Amino acid sequence: MRRMRAGTRILGVALCVLGIIGTPWLAARTALAREVSVDALWYGLRADGPTGGASTVIVGVEPNPRGSLRVGFYEDVAGGSGATWRASGWMASVLAYLTLGVDLSQYRISFDVAGQIDGPSAGGLLTAALLAALLGDTVRPDATMTGIINPDGTIGPVGGIPHKIDGAADRGKKLVLVPYGQRYDVDIKLKRPVDLVERGRARGVEVREVRHLAEVYATLTGRPLPLTKPTGDPPPEVSPALQTKVRDRAQGLFRRCQGLAAKIKAAGKLDDALQGMAGQAARSLTLADQAFGQGLFAVAYDRLVTATVLAESVVLGLEVSRAFREGGEAGARRYLESLRKPASAKLDALIKRLDQTAARTLADGAALAEGYGMATEAAGSLLLGQMRENEMNALLKQAAEQNRQGPAPTAAGGGAPGPQPFGTETADGPSGVVVRSVGRGTLAERAGLRPGDVMLQLNGVTVPNAATFQQWMDHAPAGTQLNILVGREGRTMVLTAVALAAPPAPAAPTLSAKAAEQVGQKLYEAGFFLRVADLLLDLAEDRLAVGFGLGGAPAPPAAALGKSAQLLRTSADAVMNYLDGVVLQGQATEAGVSLNVFRWAFMTQDLEYALAYATYVALNQLPLSPSPYAKLGASMMLYSTASSLIAKYYSLGAELGEGGAIKSVKEKPLISMLDFALQNTRESIALAKQNGVDPVFATLYYEAARSLREGSVEEKLTALAYLWQATAHARLLTSLAGGLRSIPARPAAR
Repeated sequence: MRRMRAGTRILGVALCVLGIIGTPWLAARTALAREVSVDALWYGLRADGPTGGASTVIVGVEPNPRGSLRVGFYEDVAGGSGATWRASGWMASVLAYLTLGVDLSQYRISFDVAGQIDGPSAGGLLTAALLAALLGDTVRPDATMTGIINPDGTIGPVGGIPHKIDGAADRGKKLVLVPYGQRYDVDIKLKRPVDLVERGRARGVEVREVRHLAEVYATLTGRPLPLTKPTGDPPPEVSPALQTKVRDRAQGLFRRCQGLAAKIKAAGKLDDALQGMAGQAARSLTLADQAFGQGLFAVAYDRLVTATVLAESVVLGLEVSRAFREGGEAGARRYLESLRKPASAKLDALIKRLDQTAARTLADGAALAEGYGMATEAAGSLLLGQMRENEMNALLKQAAEQNRQGPAPTAAGGGAPGPQPFGTETADGPSGVVVRSVGRGTLAERAGLRPGDVMLQLNGVTVPNAATFQQWMDHAPAGTQLNILVGREGRTMVLTAVALAAPPAPAAPTLSAKAAEQVGQKLYEAGFFLRVADLLLDLAEDRLAVGFGLGGAPAPPAAALGKSAQLLRTSADAVMNYLDGVVLQGQATEAGVSLNVFRWAFMTQDLEYALAYATYVALNQLPLSPSPYAKLGASMMLYSTASSLIAKYYSLGAELGEGGAIKSVKEKPLISMLDFALQNTRESIALAKQNGVDPVFATLYYEAARSLREGSVEEKLTALAYLWQATAHARLLTSLAGGLRSIPARPAAR
């Protein structure tokens, strides 16, 4: 079940936001016009078979008097550079920004390509060329490379390398860099893997594997990429005060899980799908409990998010079925409204509080950005839920129209009315279940219950918790006498009610079997997005509680935030288009459906993609706040999540099995990326601490990632994403503290 591990990513996919709001070391320098020429490799299928080639690309930078971000793509034939090529250029710009701290608004950046080219495989080459242009270095003319660029600067796998080597040889290249782990790649003509080193040797070309941008840069330019290193490598440690904060937030999630578990237990026998999710939720809860016992509260929190997503999915499955079965169309709508209304109110309250909160320090700003980012995800999830509900209503309307014209072949929906809801909102208290509110005209009001009452027993049985009490009361068979022992103002009393049947529900329109299945699916997905929105808002509160008020360096000016937000917003849009083009469109075509239809199906398989698309929709349709932290946090969240998905499905070739679980990836590159990311994160955290900065979230991510990297393939992928985010977070804070010192830009070669 893909939702299991994807759910853990909700914990905080936006930590990279911290790496881009510093005072860049190149900002004070006068921007100079420079150009770097490279040959980007490609392969294609022609009538006579696969072929490879190279297209010259001129990467240029020049002064930008407008003082705003400008990235241009030039071509000598109409449509010469495709959407994924442009996205690669934007990703190169972001990586240059995060690597050097350069203020890109001082430059006009251009990627000038000859002929036609598309695809992400030149990402590493474009990034190295852009860095060389900014630093004043040159790229050796007899060398080139192929490989996607990942968010942490690692080089990801690509396809068609044997044919690209042929193209490089034809262009006179003597050195071709390829991604680590791809010494053997498929020759499409021969339909089998070949040894790339031998393939290159036969053509007079040296083929060399590379892992990271720093290796690429040193090899292509002969100069080291200026990266500051710490003087030591102490293991990252979470302070006792921070451990306490995370423990407290994790305990809140634990209580939520317990309430959901009580609802699931009260439901009795589950169908196979729900039983499987319930079992996974229980296992995650057990792992969380083990982490608690070891004092690994960040790990426990991660496991609890997984358990919560799964348990919410099970409860949703139980509730949507009952709502439609017992209440028909009106019941389904009432149920969705019961989820949407409180989540919308919670979102409004959170945005209002964030807007009224001033960030005095960089740490405060980081916490605000994360809060806004998750609020944007939640707003997008609410919107997706509404979209699904609208589609459900359209199906029901269509069925009603058909009913007026004649009966459908089979029927679904309707059914006998269930019991009348008891009518209380309750919460767990220190000595029993506390009544928060009592609905007018309900059984609870007629029995004499009041807000503040503490319910102790029901028909002589101790009430264990609020969730179980609600389950008992809402499902008591009609005619059952309910004797409730209540504590009120220091004394106890017994209140009595008799369970009644709910009034008959309006008949649901008669549906064909296919339409009934479609309505049920859309109802479930609408409810799922609404429940996810509610959880995201709670996790946003957790991030603020953990990250706000830590002190340290002052908050950056709004102008710097605005520039960073604009860069990331444009880049995030480009990366989402890149993801659609590289990953989704091909699969949609293969399945014989439109991209939009496939997108919804893919969202049910991968929660990470669902959250990325929710954020994308919200950014484009729902401006929530004028605060620069709002756009910054949401844009970085979208950029990092979409980049992670591209790495997973394109670079690492993840294949999904039954239920959306990942059944295979390219293991050698994944292990290499994990090893590099782990060490890089350690060094980045150590460097931050040496400069008087405590990178709190980076350390928490590191702790969670160390546990996850020993688990399943899905957990390894999550660990990799956490480490990427932790590194960017720590290096950004170091930059803001003035701890990143780079060599001066060298004059351009004449």
